[in-house]
Amino acid sequence: MINKFIYVHILKTAGTSIIHNFIRPVYKERCLYDRMFKIRHRRGNRRFTFNDQLYPHDYEQYDIIFGHFKYDKYEHLNLPMFSFVRHPVDRMISHYYHYNVANIKKGLCPSLIKFSKNWANYMSHMLGDISKYRFIGVVEDFKKSLERMCDTLEVECPQEIVPQRVSEIYTPDDISKTVRKEIENMNLKDMELYNAVIDKYIK
Repeated sequence: MINKFIYVHILKTAGTSIIHNFIRPVYKERCLYDRMFKIRHRRGNRRFTFNDQLYPHDYEQYDIIFGHFKYDKYEHLNLPMFSFVRHPVDRMISHYYHYNVANIKKGLCPSLIKFSKNWANYMSHMLGDISKYRFIGVVEDFKKSLERMCDTLEVECPQEIVPQRVSEIYTPDDISKTVRKEIENMNLKDMELYNAVIDKYIK
């Protein structure tokens, strides 16, 4: 049984569902949630700053460190690493709509293409070398991937999965094939990583 591990949470890869349905019920107070951003409130406005704290005195009391951090943040602990990925185009579109929903409604949002350029190959940047991971699942095969992750950890897998943060402000049909192809071409490293994950961990 793997008693301690790191979970690199890639944005928009069902991480919220994993933490609510699996990590918190199983590991409870033994889970350290490393938040990528600190939220500061100033004159009624929410302001975000990066959180680089390493929690130097807290490690021993936790079995899992989970959050939106780059793979090398906790490399010095030499713990097994886990993660999930998603098809790069679908992940990017979901990311765009999730983080820009308010501005989209106001017509103040950057275009999907411009947004995609700013976040190109994000998964590759965050995960690094996938051979260093004990297991990486894929969102498109979520239930089976979660079962394999639980088998690897030698813990009981939840029987019922309740999806979290399901967006209803767009459907895949809203995005043209031309735009999807352009986003794919911007994310060739992520496409290569995604296919490599499937070959190594899923097939």
